[in-house]
Amino acid sequence: MKEKEKFNSAFFEGLRGVVWIGNSGIKDLGNNLIAKIYPGIDGNGDAYGYWAEVVSKTAGLLTKEFFTFVEHLTLQQRKDERPDYKGPFKIQYREGTFTWFIAIPTDASVRNMVRDIDIFIEAWRIR
Repeated sequence: MKEKEKFNSAFFEGLRGVVWIGNSGIKDLGNNLIAKIYPGIDGNGDAYGYWAEVVSKTAGLLTKEFFTFVEHLTLQQRKDERPDYKGPFKIQYREGTFTWFIAIPTDASVRNMVRDIDIFIEAWRIR
C-alpha cells in the first residue's frame, strides 16, 4: 500500500467498505451508485479537508460536499505538542507522502468527521 493510501485508510479507519486507490476512496452504495472520497482544498485554497461525491454509474455526478478540517476538527483537541501553532489543520504532500502539517487532531475528532461524511454518503443509499 502506498503512503497516500495509508494516510487516507488510517483517517477513515472506521468507515467500512471503502477501497483506497491512490488519493481516492471508493465505496459501493448499490443501485448503480458509488461514493468517492478524496482529500482537497476549497476553491480559495484556504480550507483543507475531504470531498465526498455520490456518483451514478449511468448519470454521472449526483452531489458532492466538502468537509473541512476547520469545521470538524478543533484546535483545542490536538495530539501534537505545539501550542505555538495556532493555524488550521492541514495536510501536506511531500515526496509521495501525506502528513499532518504541525497540528495533529485527536482520534475522537477524526471519528466525528468521518461519521459526518458517512452520514452524507449513506443518505444516498436509501433513496
